[in-house]
Amino acid sequence: MNKILTVILVLFQTLCSAQDQPLLRAFAADSLRADFDLMVGALKEAHAGLYWYNTSSGYDSIAQAEREKLVDGMDAYAFFRAASKMVTATREGHCRVGSSRAVGEYFNTKAQLPPLLVKMLHGNVYLLNDVHNQNTSGKILRKINDQPIAEIIDQIFLYSPKFADGYITTGKIRYSVDYAALAYNYTDFFENTAIYALELLDTATNIAATIHVPSVTASQFRKMERQLAFHNFQRPIELKINETKDVAQLSLHSFKHTNFDKNGMEDRAFAIFKAQIDSVFSMIKTSNVKNLIIDLRNNGGGTEGYEDYVFSYLTDKPYKKYRYVQANATTFSFLDHTQHNTAAKKREFEKDMANEFDADGKGNYYRRADFTAVDAAKESPFKGNLYVWFRVGPILEVLNLQVC
Repeated sequence: MNKILTVILVLFQTLCSAQDQPLLRAFAADSLRADFDLMVGALKEAHAGLYWYNTSSGYDSIAQAEREKLVDGMDAYAFFRAASKMVTATREGHCRVGSSRAVGEYFNTKAQLPPLLVKMLHGNVYLLNDVHNQNTSGKILRKINDQPIAEIIDQIFLYSPKFADGYITTGKIRYSVDYAALAYNYTDFFENTAIYALELLDTATNIAATIHVPSVTASQFRKMERQLAFHNFQRPIELKINETKDVAQLSLHSFKHTNFDKNGMEDRAFAIFKAQIDSVFSMIKTSNVKNLIIDLRNNGGGTEGYEDYVFSYLTDKPYKKYRYVQANATTFSFLDHTQHNTAAKKREFEKDMANEFDADGKGNYYRRADFTAVDAAKESPFKGNLYVWFRVGPILEVLNLQVC
């Protein structure tokens, strides 16, 4: 398997000097701006899609506004919010930002979380728990501390880039609002208070009322979170065929290689995955199944190439997975601030990049056509009715796809 190259920026080199402090320190504006400029400069230098969903002037205006907030006495938590804003402004769901260890320690010891577990359905945010033994489960959360929940979610979406490219909101709802995410993000990006005022709508009576509940600590909240019941798959690939053998459900719960080889050996994991997919489609063919449901609801992605191998059983025509894969360069000025921070590691990184990308003579670098060849269509692919079952925001939808 081809390894996925990841550059992890050390965004907070100055801030991380406070790692050993149990509480947050204050920093000089010059140090904060130096770190901020390093981060923004690295994104501009390396992120090939930085302006797909934003203009350069639009991105720069966000950067200027956040940079002006960096003043003497700001702590690492406040800086993390500014950094989150800039990463989210890329509108790229795989671009992430992490806080310093000092912020993590502060969160674990001092943060005041609203005791909320929620699920967003059709634009409404429903409570899943009885807050401090009050009968709140099933009620609609309309306001927190007198601020409408819609405004709160809009602001969270400006700070949380998780799993949402462009202007897609379904991934943001799932990973930035649902279940425990709202409480965590509210704590990160809004004022923490000892008492939270919650305006709730009773759906049975259509009567709204405000209750006041004490905050909880991080450890208390995690105990609450563990009470949520989630369905965890036993095997990453599961096949079910009904008694009449006219419908099969293929659940592909994961494409992560570590779910197929516990030691993380990519080549061995892919061999195991392919053998299991071969067996699955052999059973589907033997059973003469006419209707196939592929269930991707729990699949969060994984290692590149796994999806190709599945698709090779679903088509009899050549196909092209990407129009192109682009990089801005094969080396970068900020590598000293990444995991490639020694001469040997830089050489290895640059060699890997040069093997993967070719320059086009116009300042662009594109993945070589032979770098990741897709799997050829199988001689006898599945030709029946194909349905793909996946999670779309708060609801589940089944799409009927014509197999060509």
